[in-house]
Amino acid sequence: MKATKTILIPFVSSLVLMPSMGSAGEKIGDFTLSANLTLTSNYITRGFTQTHDRPAIQGEIGAMHDLGFYAGIWASNVRLVTDDGAVAEVDYYGGYSKTLENGFMFDLGYAYYDYPGSDEALEYGFGEYYLQLGYTLPEQAPLSGLGLRVKYLYTPDYYGSTASESASYVDSRLNYRLPYEIGLGAHLGYSFGEYFDNVGAADDYDSYTDFSVSLSRALEGFDFKVTYYGTDSDGETLGATDLDRVGVSVSKSF
Repeated sequence: MKATKTILIPFVSSLVLMPSMGSAGEKIGDFTLSANLTLTSNYITRGFTQTHDRPAIQGEIGAMHDLGFYAGIWASNVRLVTDDGAVAEVDYYGGYSKTLENGFMFDLGYAYYDYPGSDEALEYGFGEYYLQLGYTLPEQAPLSGLGLRVKYLYTPDYYGSTASESASYVDSRLNYRLPYEIGLGAHLGYSFGEYFDNVGAADDYDSYTDFSVSLSRALEGFDFKVTYYGTDSDGETLGATDLDRVGVSVSKSF
């Protein structure tokens, strides 16, 4: 059994909501260019901290064509496994997204996750394919503005998997606008596949579920958010990297 598996379960960044890169943006010809910067108390994704409960600074730049094609780069500082050398996560992504007049949307793309400075023998870097489907209720409907999205992500060679083991992730999201312009978000994710079937010395950490609930508010050009994160594993195998947590963040879109 590979040692990296008993220490940390890997991660995916903000790809769940791509290609939405912020409400701001600049139109240049047929392209819309956008960027955002985030300061967060803890980089948590798929239920796991990527910074050992320390703050993170994250940034993203991207471009979308009027036809729906998009590409971008997302980055964050990280603190993963002791002495692995990784100091950052840099994600490169691209795909095609379309929102129809009836409220349905789809998003098909590919992302590659790189970890500058990490030991090459650990094989942290990996690529992932994703497909997202969504629907937003129209203004005249009850609960207008309620948005639902489901995303499936697959990689044939998951993070730290020198045996080229595959992994899948299903991410479901709900977003709703409460009174006083407060945004409510809920997430439920499920990780499974060959990689998770082989985690742990006794194979005792198979597939798992993670969840989160958040409240957000835009104020003076900034987006503030508080999020509660959790998993169904309670840190039993991974040294408490997956315990329930509360995180706060502030973002600015350009």
